[in-house]
Amino acid sequence: MSWRGDQDDAVVVVHMLVENVLKHVAPHCEGIVELGLTVTEDEELLVDVTDPDPTFDGFSQAAAAQSITGLGTVRALDGEITLSIPEDAKTKTVRVRLEPKPVSPLLLPARPLR
Repeated sequence: MSWRGDQDDAVVVVHMLVENVLKHVAPHCEGIVELGLTVTEDEELLVDVTDPDPTFDGFSQAAAAQSITGLGTVRALDGEITLSIPEDAKTKTVRVRLEPKPVSPLLLPARPLR
């Protein structure tokens, strides 16, 4: 993508959101899971994961978690997490908004020039 933020952070966010669906939705629900990535005019990255289960018991606690797994990891990366359920209540979308931040340069050992 042409997002100027930390691509590694974005990959971790996508991984965590999809992993949550596989752990908590897929075992008891059939349907399509959709992943959407959008870069806004303000250079924010929106990661949307929509699944066929309109429930998310404990969303507030999961989104506020200080753990190093699941949504806690997303929060640690400064992701803003929201949940939306459409009026027909057939799906839900978990959205993470990431602001671009400077990417840490890789510290590679110096090699002699040839």
